[in-house]
Amino acid sequence: MTLTRGLDKSERFTQRISESRDPAKAESSSQTIVLAYVNERNEVVRRFQFEGARPSSWSAPDLSAGDSSAVEETLELTYVSAHPI
Repeated sequence: MTLTRGLDKSERFTQRISESRDPAKAESSSQTIVLAYVNERNEVVRRFQFEGARPSSWSAPDLSAGDSSAVEETLELTYVSAHPI
């Protein structure tokens, strides 16, 4: 699964990805996550639960002074199983 989002000020997100890519912590990095789809009024319209999810790759653009383009980061997750909830 690939998730794309705009950069934010949260250091925890980046820290979590770094920790999960450490081979010594690989087994403990798998988690159950819930992904919620929301409509234009920010109301949840559908949810999925992913078992054994862990980051497999992450990318963010290089930031340069004066660049006014939209900045997004991409996170790829692997998982064992998924189902709607």
